[in-house]
Amino acid sequence: MKLRDYRYRLLSHILWGNKKQHYKRKWKEAKLRKNQKLYTKLSRMFTSTTPTFEDNENKLALIDKLWYNSVKSNKPVVIYVSHFDYYSPLQQRPNHMFNIFANKGYPCIFCSAYYSEPRENLYVIPTTWLKEILKYEFPKVLDIPYGFPYNDIPNIFKYMHNKTLVLYELIDDFDLLDNENTIKQAKEMFSKLVKRENTFVFTSADKLRQIALDLGANPKKTIMNKNAVNLQDFQRDEWQIPEIMQKILHKNKPIIGYYGALTATWFDFDLLIETVKQNPQMEFVLMGLKYPDKNIKKTEEYFKKLEKFDNFTYIPPVPYNEIPNYARHWSVATIPFQINDITLGTSPVKLFEYMAMGLPIVTTPMPECKLYKSVFIADNAEDFSAKLKEAIKAKNDAKYQKILAQEAAENTWEMRVNDMIDIIKKHYKK
Repeated sequence: MKLRDYRYRLLSHILWGNKKQHYKRKWKEAKLRKNQKLYTKLSRMFTSTTPTFEDNENKLALIDKLWYNSVKSNKPVVIYVSHFDYYSPLQQRPNHMFNIFANKGYPCIFCSAYYSEPRENLYVIPTTWLKEILKYEFPKVLDIPYGFPYNDIPNIFKYMHNKTLVLYELIDDFDLLDNENTIKQAKEMFSKLVKRENTFVFTSADKLRQIALDLGANPKKTIMNKNAVNLQDFQRDEWQIPEIMQKILHKNKPIIGYYGALTATWFDFDLLIETVKQNPQMEFVLMGLKYPDKNIKKTEEYFKKLEKFDNFTYIPPVPYNEIPNYARHWSVATIPFQINDITLGTSPVKLFEYMAMGLPIVTTPMPECKLYKSVFIADNAEDFSAKLKEAIKAKNDAKYQKILAQEAAENTWEMRVNDMIDIIKKHYKK
């Protein structure tokens, strides 16, 4: 949409807004007089089923602000094209990336269910606003995650300018999606997106890069962008000790921990149960969400088995900023995942967070974990027990701690965002 069209619509909106109170009075009168036809007609303006006057005011004000900020900063608007809850207590890759984009002066948008401005340069908008925002000709970058609801992508194509830069983030295997039809649809849309001249693909694992290339991605525009860590979130000077951790610490045993999603789909509960059984001299902690996927019943059955052990504790999920209050008191941090099609392409965010906290790390032989010197790799339950004992000894080893600190410092979210910004700058210099 041209600037002159935008100004016309803004003026029209202001004039229409002056009539707002008048129509609201009419609406109330219609309700009192039981004029159903008029009441129904006017209700469309004031009910949540359609955009309210306040919504429209916010939307036009936001478009004005985005346009102004983009021109002022000489930077494009970066839009995370997904139904993502920015306010989720479990901070994920998009939270980290877009907070940094905003810090660097890029106007940023998250699509959600309602409008808010959580911080400078960052706006959460109803998904219904996206199509209208895409019509305007200020420069935009669309960040599309692999889990996007693919039914909406054809609509995005309809409103998206050819010059718009698309950054497609393939950070998990398509097989993690709900069903065969969704997987097929996702792959078809991916293949269509990568045919655009202005689409770049960012993958977080070698296996995912190969999947992208097999589906037609341009090798020169397919870039590795692994998960990472915000060091400052895990390296504070003071830490609290939650009550449940105090009870565990009083047992005076090495504490073996894990935090994150818990599901029989990829978590190796059989390995963990055997390891807990073999090591009564250690305390084992699982902290996180029992993931409500198709295997939730199986997950619950595994927990019933684990809860029979005196040296096992389950802690429900805690907000992101509280994680170090628990994990900093562990002796060893683990990622005991099964080796399957999903985990072969997994770059665990927690791996880098463990590094930042100076925790020795023991994992199963996932390809992305084997890339780091700080990780102890275990092939089975017996080996896992042996590696835990080695890791406990390594916690106070100065050389090992130096390796942990170095690998954490080499994998920060700011580095990942800078790689994306390099692409953005090159694109808009054309």
